[in-house]
Amino acid sequence: MENKVRIFLHPQRSFDLKTYHHHFNSCMKYCDEKGVPGMLISTSAGDFYDPWVMAQYFLQSTRNTSPIIAINPVYIHPFAAARMVVTLSELYNRKIYLNFVIGSNLTDLRMLGDALSHDDRYARMDEFITIFDKLLYSRTTFSFEGEYFTVKNVGLMSKLNEELLPEYFVSGHSMASEKLALKYKVLNVQMLTDDHFKEKASDKICALTVVCRNTQQEVESFLVKQFPKDRFGEIMYQRGLLNTDSEWKINVFNEATSSGKTKLFRPEPILNNYTADPCLAGTIEELKMFFEPLKNAGLKNYILTFYEEEDLDNFRALLAE
Repeated sequence: MENKVRIFLHPQRSFDLKTYHHHFNSCMKYCDEKGVPGMLISTSAGDFYDPWVMAQYFLQSTRNTSPIIAINPVYIHPFAAARMVVTLSELYNRKIYLNFVIGSNLTDLRMLGDALSHDDRYARMDEFITIFDKLLYSRTTFSFEGEYFTVKNVGLMSKLNEELLPEYFVSGHSMASEKLALKYKVLNVQMLTDDHFKEKASDKICALTVVCRNTQQEVESFLVKQFPKDRFGEIMYQRGLLNTDSEWKINVFNEATSSGKTKLFRPEPILNNYTADPCLAGTIEELKMFFEPLKNAGLKNYILTFYEEEDLDNFRALLAE
């Protein structure tokens, strides 16, 4: 884990293909031109495209940044995932980031015949990473027999040089996700909440949407324009809450609807289904004060969703001070 502050990006949420293309390409271009280390490419049954194909598109379209590929064992075997990581890294001579997720949309999981409980999906992820890790690091073939995966005398023909080995993240707010991240000594991706990251945060990645402007008037004007009340969005968001076992999403909902929350947390983007991340909106000075104790707690890694370059430029500048 590096000591410097790292800001990764995540494209805005998209509900139609044309908008998806625009958001993906705009975010990718910003990463490449501004030295952002990586961009998250999500995975779910409801996404428009396959994350591995989009990762290759990302790599061939950029020179100075890398994809963060979300991996869910329900969609892919560890052998296939490891071989694709090696292939992409060697072809494009670039390190890849991996975000391990278990999936929380219960309809998607049932659609694929996955009836595992929340914690059992993390147990499956543990086996997945064990096999995946050995495939990348072992110089000999190996066997593994678990409850969810079994391999015999398996190995990869090609091995990555040390500088190309991927960096892993594990996503989730639950105890199971934190234990898994601790076991593999990797960063744990968690949503920013009002009382989060106040003590030890060096082992976390903070995920959020940010609006960062010079004046409060600019902040309020942007929020009204970008996140108008949307009844259909409200309904879709409420349905999503009934279709998940994610502590992450439930925590974010509780934060958005809490009367005691910090005024910088704005509920409109979440409750109207514009974004899945907590939205922190304020002036440069307000956000600087908010993040000072988090910086002191060791928080150095962020995954941001942003809507205008001004917000991201301001946020990067205040963290660099």
